[in-house]
Amino acid sequence: MKKAPFLQAEVDIIDIPGKSQIIFEAQAQTSSQVTEITKIAEVFVSAANFGMFSMDPAAATKTIEIDLVEYPREGLIRYVWNISGIQVGAYRVLLNMLKVANELSGLIQYTRLISTYESGKRLSKEDIQNISFPSKAKTQPFALQYNGNLAGNREPVIRLTFERNISDEELSMLFPIFVSWDNLVVRGGYLEKFADIDAELDVEAVALAPQQTYLATQCTVEHLLYEFVGHEAAFEAIINAAHRLHYVFCPLVSIEIE
Repeated sequence: MKKAPFLQAEVDIIDIPGKSQIIFEAQAQTSSQVTEITKIAEVFVSAANFGMFSMDPAAATKTIEIDLVEYPREGLIRYVWNISGIQVGAYRVLLNMLKVANELSGLIQYTRLISTYESGKRLSKEDIQNISFPSKAKTQPFALQYNGNLAGNREPVIRLTFERNISDEELSMLFPIFVSWDNLVVRGGYLEKFADIDAELDVEAVALAPQQTYLATQCTVEHLLYEFVGHEAAFEAIINAAHRLHYVFCPLVSIEIE
């Protein structure tokens, strides 16, 4: 059996429901390899701000504000994030993406994820690795239907039915949300069995294809992902994003996942 990829990581964060500040930094072998780390950080932040990890997806506020990005020395990138209302399981998703990137390329010498706040329950790397993935809100303002067994489904379809017709321009506004979710999945954010890592998979080709999102009817948007691997909790992230869309974009009638 293939072992879980090793990632040298120092993790010391606080599990608190309110506001906090996180320092995230990673040291790559060379400056050119920092690009991949930057992509992972951008995916994580964008997913959070689309509501995928939110404690309250209906809140139309950013959960991560970037306070600082700097490059103190060659190959080192450092972020300071101001955090508000994020589920702590989100950091498991981030660490998973970093693990998979390191397994495929060996580019990360070490990474740090540190809370600057003093009070609160401290969580280590081991704690984060054993915590549950972020969950969907307890109740939804729309109908939610699962068709078939999601476990092991490598080609899921996400179907959003809105209360009114959606224009082509509005459809294009949804692309970044699905691209962000695709990246979380394809980059291994929800992997439990690291033996499932596909070293031949072209992440950029799979995750950045907007033609996978289209209007099935005038009021129904469908999204297809052809290389889904991971825990079904990944679908709860897109449900949370839809929950936010219901309030800030257009009310939803239903979501189907099959």
